[in-house]
Amino acid sequence: MLGELKDLVWALKEGPSGTGRARFGLFFPENPDKQEDQFPFQPYQSPVVQAEGATLDMGLGLFEANMRHALDNIRLLRRAKLELKNQYRPDVHAADIANLNWDQLTAAEKSLVPPLVVVCYKQKLPINFLAHLPGILAKPYPIKIVVLDSAAIEPETTPEIEFGLRHALLQAGQVSRQTSVFMGTAANPKIFFEGLMAGLHGTLPALLVLHCTDWEKHHWPLEKSHTAAALALNSRAVPFFRVKPQLAGPTRAASIILDGNPEPGKAWASMPPGPESGAITYAEWLFSLLAWKHHFTAIKEPNSTQIALDQYLLFPSEKREGKTPVFRKAEEGQFIDYAVSSTVVNACEAALSSWNYLREMAGTLSAHPQKLWEEAKTALSKEYEARIQELESGYAEKMSRMEQDFMDKTRVKLREKLLSLTKNNS
Repeated sequence: MLGELKDLVWALKEGPSGTGRARFGLFFPENPDKQEDQFPFQPYQSPVVQAEGATLDMGLGLFEANMRHALDNIRLLRRAKLELKNQYRPDVHAADIANLNWDQLTAAEKSLVPPLVVVCYKQKLPINFLAHLPGILAKPYPIKIVVLDSAAIEPETTPEIEFGLRHALLQAGQVSRQTSVFMGTAANPKIFFEGLMAGLHGTLPALLVLHCTDWEKHHWPLEKSHTAAALALNSRAVPFFRVKPQLAGPTRAASIILDGNPEPGKAWASMPPGPESGAITYAEWLFSLLAWKHHFTAIKEPNSTQIALDQYLLFPSEKREGKTPVFRKAEEGQFIDYAVSSTVVNACEAALSSWNYLREMAGTLSAHPQKLWEEAKTALSKEYEARIQELESGYAEKMSRMEQDFMDKTRVKLREKLLSLTKNNS
C-alpha cells in the first residue's frame, strides 16, 4: 500500500506531463480543431478528446471511466486513513471500500474527481444533442456542458427556429433541479464571471450558453470584442439568464434570475438621451452582420409614413399598412435613417418574443395576473350590476310605498277638509 500511495503522490504532483493531475477534462464532440489533436501537438494543458460525429453519451462514458480511476485512488486513501488509526479490518471494511460508488462519496472526495467540460457550438450541435442533454444533466456528476453561441443568424434562416433552439437548451437544463444554468455575454464581466464560475465549480452538472462572436460575420475588428458583447446584450440578441438551484422553491421561477439585463421590465432597452434616442432593438444587432446589409436601405427624403421600428412593432399587422419602419444609426458623426425590410421586422418580432419568453420563465412577465384581473373585474361588474338592480328595485318599491302613503294621507286630509266645510255651511 505504501508503494501505491507514493505512486498516487507522484501522479498528483507531476505525472507523465510534469504538470500533475489535470483539473478537468475537455471533450469536443465535433472536433473543432482540425490540427494535430494529440499531446503535445495541441494548445491544451488538460486531457482532450476530439471526436467528430460523437454524441453526448460518449462524454458520459469518458467521465465514468475517469471516475472509476478516481474511485480507485479514493479507496486507497480511505484504507490508508484506517490503517493510520490501526482500525482497518479486512472482514469489515474490505467489501465496503471495494463497493464504493459516487453516491457514497463525501463532498470533499467528490471534489477530487476532475469534472468533464463538453464544448460545442450551437450552430453545429452533436447528433441527437437535445435528446441526450436532459439525461446527462440528470446525472449527479460534474459534467459541464458549454454551448458557444455566436447569435449570428442568416437572413435565409427562420429566426423562430434559431431562438426556439436556445429555448429548448435552457428548458433541457431545467429538467433536473440540481443543474446550474447560465446564458450571457462578457458585456458585464462581473455577472459573466459569477455565472461561469458557479457552473464550472462544484460537483453538480451545469449548462453554460456563452456568447462567442463570429468575427467573420461582422464588420468590426477584433479589438471591438466588448462592443460586440455589449450590443448582443443590449439588443436582446443574447440576454443574461441564470438558474440557481439553491434558490429553488415551490415554483421553478423562484430559481431563475435575469440580473444584468438592461431595463429587464421593458420590451427593449432605451438609448441614452440624444439625437439617436429611442429603443435599442434587435435591428441594431442585425445591422452589425454583413449578411444583413442589403436589408437596410438608407432614406434620402423623410416623409410622413416613416415610423420608428420599436413603435412600428407595437402595431398589429392590419394597422401597419402604409407605414415604413425606420432604424436610425450614427455613422461618422451623422445620423442616418434606414428603412428595414420585412425580414428584419420578422427577426425583431422573434427576438422580442424570445425575450418575453425568458421573462415568463422568470415570473416577471405573465398573462396570468392579467387574466385574473379580467376575471375579477368581470365578477365585480356582475356583482355591482346585481347590487344596482337590487337597489333600484328596493328604491322603486320604497317610492311606490311612499307614493301610496302620500295619496292615502292626502285623501284623509281632503275628506277632513270637506267635512269641515260642510259643517261650516250648515
